[in-house]
Amino acid sequence: MDMDQLKAINETRAIAHEVIALLQEVEKNLKSARGWGFYDMLGGGVLTGMIKHKKIRQAETLLNEVQQSLVELQEKLGSVHVAIEVSVGITDFQRFMDIVFDNIVSDWITQNKINQSREEAKRVQDEVVDILAALDRLEMELSCM
Repeated sequence: MDMDQLKAINETRAIAHEVIALLQEVEKNLKSARGWGFYDMLGGGVLTGMIKHKKIRQAETLLNEVQQSLVELQEKLGSVHVAIEVSVGITDFQRFMDIVFDNIVSDWITQNKINQSREEAKRVQDEVVDILAALDRLEMELSCM
């Protein structure tokens, strides 16, 4: 059994678990933003829009951490590639439009972007779970040698 390979597998696994934990926090913030967004669409007002966008900004900050961790994970995995195209995609102009011109159209656009971001975060999380399974198989193969 190659101890260096096992050490590398464990280090990679730790990074993958970190990515999953960060993505779960992203999901929590986007879910909250979506909830505030529904309330905003029902006439919640400026404060509701501001809270919603605070949650989106928190998710964006976490997504930056996810991207850094995914780069580190890719480096550890070498030839295994994970897409790093995760982004909340809410521009400052859209935030401005949503808060200042608080109406159903801008709210609906924001809700769609939140949902797309949640789906993308889930897709990346599924890929990282697949990587963890591959690491488990590799570790099993190494321990049988």
